[in-house]
Amino acid sequence: MRPALSRSLIVLVLLMCACDSNYSRKDFHLFVNGVSEDVPGAVVTHEFFDGAAARPYLGRFFTDNSSQRIEVVLSYRVWQRVFRSRPDVIGSMIELDGKAAVIVGVAEPSFAPHGAGELWIPFRSKLV
Repeated sequence: MRPALSRSLIVLVLLMCACDSNYSRKDFHLFVNGVSEDVPGAVVTHEFFDGAAARPYLGRFFTDNSSQRIEVVLSYRVWQRVFRSRPDVIGSMIELDGKAAVIVGVAEPSFAPHGAGELWIPFRSKLV
């Protein structure tokens, strides 16, 4: 392998690792209004959405401030499917993996990170 090519590969691998370190895949058991559903998701850093240049459609994303409650950001698709696009979903309590959690945001429709699911909680969460 040529030296220039190997340096390019090393840079590419380092960039891929940096992106993946902002989240860890996790499947969640979501229970809302008597309906149960398994939803693919991820445990993410508060930089996850900034790094992806995402904006919230409703509410907000996570901050680096610690919170006593479990916060959740929904994908636009989950918001439509499970919550029927209710605009008042922010602040709603849900059950996630058997624990109470509060919805703080809905991601914009175009936000669909490959492999990072449809529902996100922060690393500092008590579900981790």
